[in-house]
Amino acid sequence: MKYLNILKNKMFWTGAFGLLTCLGFILVAQFNTHTKDIYSLKDCKENIATLTEENESLEIKLSQSNTWGNVDSFAEENNFEKGELVKYVKVTGNLVVINK
Repeated sequence: MKYLNILKNKMFWTGAFGLLTCLGFILVAQFNTHTKDIYSLKDCKENIATLTEENESLEIKLSQSNTWGNVDSFAEENNFEKGELVKYVKVTGNLVVINK
């Protein structure tokens, strides 16, 4: 009888240890996912800030061009290409920005 109680006690603690180990792995995986999402969000915010600054500088340059005749030369100088369904398309490396 005493042997049976010791065996049940060992099984309980082994099961408890296994359960806590599994929960620990799940917790680490959750922290990893959360940290990855935070860094991804940070990168997106940095990209938005960069694009906002670039947009403001392009708006300033465009407002300084004054006439519609200068808009075509402005578009060519800043790597814009005329499209069919959009006014201008900016090509930068592998990215294409569409301005409708």
